[in-house]
Amino acid sequence: WTDGNSIDQDGEDDDENDSNDKDGETNKERRTAAKAAASSSLAKTTTKTEIQKCRKKVINTGDYRHNHPDVKEGSKEWNLIIQQNRFDMELYNYAKLLYQVQGEQIFGIV
Repeated sequence: WTDGNSIDQDGEDDDENDSNDKDGETNKERRTAAKAAASSSLAKTTTKTEIQKCRKKVINTGDYRHNHPDVKEGSKEWNLIIQQNRFDMELYNYAKLLYQVQGEQIFGIV
């Protein structure tokens, strides 16, 4: 668990240098993939090349383990999701309103 601030071994803030390497990966993506590989039992038996190929595949094609069908607004399923997450929806709607108001007040835009 971290507080969101990432410091590398040199004491540098990696997020400040979140540049892309030759494969298009950012430092953050490499750290995330490295943490996942290190926590995996495959990390001990998988070569660095295999890990890089797997990482590149996931970055390029995505991870579809949680690929669910779309739910149509107003459907029975939609209403059940809204009911189950009503406080999240209230917060979301407030955030949208706040974003609009701040955009108007601070930047004069909507």
